[in-house]
Amino acid sequence: MATFPTLTRAVSHRGWQESKLIDPTIRTEFVSGAIATRARFSGTVPVLYHVTYHHVSPADKVLLETFENSIDVGVTTFNWTNILTSTMWIMRLNAPIRFGLEPNCIDKYFAQIEMFGSAGSSSSSSLSSSSSSSSSSLSSSSSSSSSSA
Repeated sequence: MATFPTLTRAVSHRGWQESKLIDPTIRTEFVSGAIATRARFSGTVPVLYHVTYHHVSPADKVLLETFENSIDVGVTTFNWTNILTSTMWIMRLNAPIRFGLEPNCIDKYFAQIEMFGSAGSSSSSSLSSSSSSSSSSLSSSSSSSSSSA
């Protein structure tokens, strides 16, 4: 499994965001106004992280681009260490890495990374179950009927 590269700059706390990847709640509203809720699926909901690296050197930009290409953007999982908790996470990119030039700095970039995953070694099964649960119910039912045939 790939590991997120070590860059010369630490991730910035500015722009750090953390949330659940999806809302796992199904809500049904009745005519009376009452709302019934239930879980969409069982298991842990993956966490979505938005992190930004500032003042990225051209060499680190190439390193990030190479890493992104090696994991086919979001196809392959990779190990990432959360800088706030020092725990290892198994992650996937949720979108291509966005690069831009730092203001007033023509030789430095910023890199915005959006990734999701779960902590620990058991999270690879959570990642695959969450990926399949976020696909449409129609494709889920057709894939389950084709696998049972």
